[in-house]
Amino acid sequence: MEATNLLPLDEEHDSVNISARSLNVWVHCCPAAQGVAVRRGLLDERKLTSVHVGSIQVELVKTVHRQRRLAPDNPFLSDDQRNRLDGDGVIVAGRRVNVGDVLVSVVEVDKTMRPRRAGLQWIRDASERVPPGWDDAHVLSATRLGRRHLGRSAGRTIDERIKIAIRAEHPLSTGDILLVRQHVLGIVSRMVPDDEMPKESDRIADLAVSSEAAAELGLGKGMHILDVGKAGDLGVFNVHAHADGLYSLITQQPLGGRLHPTLGTPDVPCPASVTTAHVRWLRERGLNHLLAELVSLKSDDRHHRSVVDRLRDTDAPAEDYPVPGTPQSLYILRAELISLGLHVECIGNGQVTLRLRPATREELLSYSNGAIEKPDTIAYQNLKEVPGGILCPNVFGNDYRFGHFELPVPIVPYLWRIGSPSPLTRMLGIDAEQIEALLYYHSYVRRSDGDLPWRLADNALPDDPSHWLTGAEAVRALLADVAAEAIPAALRGRVDAIIQNVVLLPPAFMRPVILLDSGNFATSDLNDLYAQLINRAKRLAKLMQLNAPAVIVREECRMLQQCADGLWANCVLPEEIAVHDETSSRRLVDLLDLATKRIINAGRKRVTRSGRARAVAESSVPDGEVLIPRQIFDSLRLSPEQPVVMTSPEGNAFIAACPKRCDGHVLRLSPTWFERMEFPDPRQPICELHVPLGAEALDEARRLMLEIPAAGEPVGADPLVDA
Repeated sequence: MEATNLLPLDEEHDSVNISARSLNVWVHCCPAAQGVAVRRGLLDERKLTSVHVGSIQVELVKTVHRQRRLAPDNPFLSDDQRNRLDGDGVIVAGRRVNVGDVLVSVVEVDKTMRPRRAGLQWIRDASERVPPGWDDAHVLSATRLGRRHLGRSAGRTIDERIKIAIRAEHPLSTGDILLVRQHVLGIVSRMVPDDEMPKESDRIADLAVSSEAAAELGLGKGMHILDVGKAGDLGVFNVHAHADGLYSLITQQPLGGRLHPTLGTPDVPCPASVTTAHVRWLRERGLNHLLAELVSLKSDDRHHRSVVDRLRDTDAPAEDYPVPGTPQSLYILRAELISLGLHVECIGNGQVTLRLRPATREELLSYSNGAIEKPDTIAYQNLKEVPGGILCPNVFGNDYRFGHFELPVPIVPYLWRIGSPSPLTRMLGIDAEQIEALLYYHSYVRRSDGDLPWRLADNALPDDPSHWLTGAEAVRALLADVAAEAIPAALRGRVDAIIQNVVLLPPAFMRPVILLDSGNFATSDLNDLYAQLINRAKRLAKLMQLNAPAVIVREECRMLQQCADGLWANCVLPEEIAVHDETSSRRLVDLLDLATKRIINAGRKRVTRSGRARAVAESSVPDGEVLIPRQIFDSLRLSPEQPVVMTSPEGNAFIAACPKRCDGHVLRLSPTWFERMEFPDPRQPICELHVPLGAEALDEARRLMLEIPAAGEPVGADPLVDA
């Protein structure tokens, strides 16, 4: 149970073994059909069913800090649950199980926690249960492998591995997908009585499909016979509701747990998230309060999220909900840009605008909370941060605090050499190769008026080195001679700020060191890059203090500039680049593309108070209403008086409707509302559902619900018989 994997019985394949009972059916092509209409007699005869066989693998792992073991006397289970297990806490083969039943009774012992009394242990329930979608399943076998078959690796011992094989038979239901010749025929939208299905030559059609699906299969008008089998992608496996709870901004997964993949299917659909397409659609229509709740209040507004959770538990009115605040992703983006040596100003006037300029030395020191003296992260003897190191608690604390360290010689950040041409190239009027040769101490520039001749570094330099400049000092001298009209407006008065000798370290939580269960540490690559830069700076300062030969000092200055370039390049580029000369680096992107990519990545965020399920069109549902599965309706605490907002994962369109509870596993919309969703593939429609919270957001949802559908031929009652 260290990593519970849902595996097939046949481990050579990537999917579970699915035995679909296919049969020949009569299919009628109907131009006005929505989805696939199925004759109810097929259900009564149980002809279209699929048998799913899969296995749950449970590993009993022992690490430095935790141990998981079988617990037949698990105190977290009831007597009825324990009686269904054998003497070791494993389900008995041949049992019938339902969703939530215990398959393996496991407890996890936490060795890092110290109980108040001797002889006690901190434990928690880690039992493996039947995942959703596997009602009335049959346990086929329970296989157990001991330690001698598994072994030990990386401080992690697997004492035992248990694999439970179960089998379940799923009858055809609304929301399932039908396959014909490995092509998607469509999604089952409704079950129709036999007397309402089309007839031809005393034959009753078993299925009614749309003209688009029939055209892909090469079917014309009338009735055809096809070999139909149900796919493994069932509607029950596409239902998801996320009501509350914190999640990681990096992995977009819940904190304190992980999403449980569904047995026999791909992983549970990822929770609803807001993307740039959603943002663009809502902004164009002036639905700013709905947008603010999606990207802030229900996403990563850390301060107001706890307030929303308390109000939701007390069923408070919409007027009591707070105004959406600033999302944490904006603070993180600002901190990343500041750590690159930029001065960031947030200008808010109904929206947020970031004004970026190179930061002066005084501004960089004002951001910092203290100086860094050591390249160390943590002391491995006591697992605490090293004072004065790059994770020093006195400097960084637990908030958005920066640290800094000073370089013995100035450098030119890589940020100003991105693009073709780069800002530095446009101002100096020389190509990128010459600038790189100058910064890497391969070329020199004569300190004189008029032309500035270039010369490769050799032994023919004049005796007086004061007439020559190289490195960042040479770039500073060249920038001093640039005409004012050649300097971009954002850099005027700050050209000297391009040359820096102070480096900021971002907050410690953005580059953590995480202790793994195996006893090893996982650290951010930024920590290694900053440690290399600090080591280079300390080495160069020591050599300069000892009056080392000029050739050695020059080589150390070159390596310091190269190390700084590697740090900045790995911070600003979407792909990692090489730090050493012998490895070829990847193509660079300009600064505008960089900012765009960062903002897009920051805008794709997971949203709470949301659900996700497959949608079907049903003519019995009136316009302005949506039938929502009971699982989502109860989890989100929906009310028929308050509308909900729905969209597709691609964000093509938003609609609003009043929710009503229903049985099943799919969202049911009227044909008109289904058309307004603008699904990219109407045969496999996935719908995301969002719950407005505040009064202004509810007003915008009601306004969205009252919008008149686009002009065109109205969608009727979905007739199955052609006129």
